[in-house]
Amino acid sequence: MNWRALLIRCALGGVFIYAGLPKALHPAAFLKSIESYQLVPYALAVLAAAWMPYVELAVGAACVCRIWERGAYALTGAMAAGFFGLHAYAWARGMTDDCGCFGPEGVWNSHPAGLVINAVLLAASLWLARQKNPVPPQQG
Repeated sequence: MNWRALLIRCALGGVFIYAGLPKALHPAAFLKSIESYQLVPYALAVLAAAWMPYVELAVGAACVCRIWERGAYALTGAMAAGFFGLHAYAWARGMTDDCGCFGPEGVWNSHPAGLVINAVLLAASLWLARQKNPVPPQQG
C-alpha cells in the first residue's frame, strides 16, 4: 500500500468534505459570500450556493472512498485552480470580506490563506492524478 497516496487522498477528500458541509448547512451565508465577489448575477449566485456544497461533498467522498478517482482528482484540481483565481482576484481588489470557503464560521476564510490552501489542494490533486495505478487490483 502506498501510504503517501493514502494520506494525501484522505486529506484532499477531507478538506473538500470539511468545506462543503457547513455550506450545505448554511446556504444563505454561503450565498452572501458568493455575492460579495460581485462576479455573477444573483440568479447564478443562488444556483452556485445551491449546488457547490454538494459537489464539494461528493468529490471529497469520492477521493476518500476511491470512487471515480481520476474524475475526482480532475474535479478537485479544477475547483482548486478556480478558487485560487477567485482568491487572487479578491485579494488584488483589496477585498476583505469573508470568502466563505469553510462556512460562515470558517477559521481560514482569508484570501492569503485561501491562496495557500488552494495551491496545496491543486498540487495534491495533480500528484494523485499522476499516480500510475490509483486503484490497485483487489486480491481475492
